[in-house]
Amino acid sequence: MYWSVNFILSIGEMITATAISMWYFSPENRITGLKDIEEADPVSYSANTAIKYHLGTLALSSGSVAPVEHIRSFFLYLENKNEFDANTFTELAAKCCCCCIWCFKHCLKYICKEAVYVTAIQGTDFYTSGKLAYTLISSNLLRVGALSQIGHASVLLGKLIVCTTTCLIAWFLLEDVPSPVLPLFVVMLFSYSVAHAFMTIYETSINMLLMCFTLDENLHGGRGNSAHASAPLIRSVNDHLRPKWQTVL
Repeated sequence: MYWSVNFILSIGEMITATAISMWYFSPENRITGLKDIEEADPVSYSANTAIKYHLGTLALSSGSVAPVEHIRSFFLYLENKNEFDANTFTELAAKCCCCCIWCFKHCLKYICKEAVYVTAIQGTDFYTSGKLAYTLISSNLLRVGALSQIGHASVLLGKLIVCTTTCLIAWFLLEDVPSPVLPLFVVMLFSYSVAHAFMTIYETSINMLLMCFTLDENLHGGRGNSAHASAPLIRSVNDHLRPKWQTVL
């Protein structure tokens, strides 16, 4: 089950990442100032590319995270069944294991996701992409962390705005209903699901643009030497999100 869910989500991320990488690395038209994308339909092209060439990478990426989730679920199951009540030390050790597994799972999931992004850009295999993704993240840790937090905050804010607005509208429309709690709960679930689906694409776009930018710098001489980034993006990443004491990092 874990593998199936992660695999389906990875396909969507691969399609989005491939389309964004095509846009980012396309040459800019000097007359219009817009990107000249070779493919007429980047989304369809990205979907065909993902299905034809990258299903193995996506399966391996999903399979890397699934065993860790199963192990953590097993410890949580034992904890919920009160298997450790007889021994306080054993219970404490199990809680520590759950915490460590949770941290490891999120780190591994993040690396696997970034490896999928690198595969979308370069078409390399999973292990090569994962190694390059780890190198790029570790060498740009502060900038990646800052932009990722901004992206997560924007996505969360968008979900809350959509969900709250929808619930308020539903509340006014259901004024004459004697007990609007259940309908409001259903509206909240559906509105959050729709907001999550769309904002996840937005979050993937932010992460993919950051990966394209860091890889662009890496391919053209290091920090500050990107060849395809726009001037506003370069200023945002290199100037506004980097204090003076970080210039040596």
